[in-house]
Amino acid sequence: MLEINMEYRKGVLFIRFIGNLCNNTIKGNEIENLEEVLNTGMSCVVFNLEELENIDNYGINFLWNKYQLIKNKGGVGFVCGVNRGVVKRKLKKSKIISYMNEIKDELILLHQN
Repeated sequence: MLEINMEYRKGVLFIRFIGNLCNNTIKGNEIENLEEVLNTGMSCVVFNLEELENIDNYGINFLWNKYQLIKNKGGVGFVCGVNRGVVKRKLKKSKIISYMNEIKDELILLHQN
């Protein structure tokens, strides 16, 4: 199961993934809503993975594609909350995390704006 919580504050879109970002959870209404929102050209997006329990290669590719979409539209993307052992290990193994702007938590951006 995957839940996506989105919140827009102070010019920043926060996208919080809760559950599993895997092949069988990527297909669904919440993901389609995310696609629509990102296609509007948000200039600053934070992917919060703090409550993500598991991610597979499909989830990693999904995250990377959304991150690239933001960059290609002239925005900036961040990832935070890469704390859970399984998720952290898989992201580091894929080397995706070394190409993304990683921040400690959401509050950093809120205090800057």
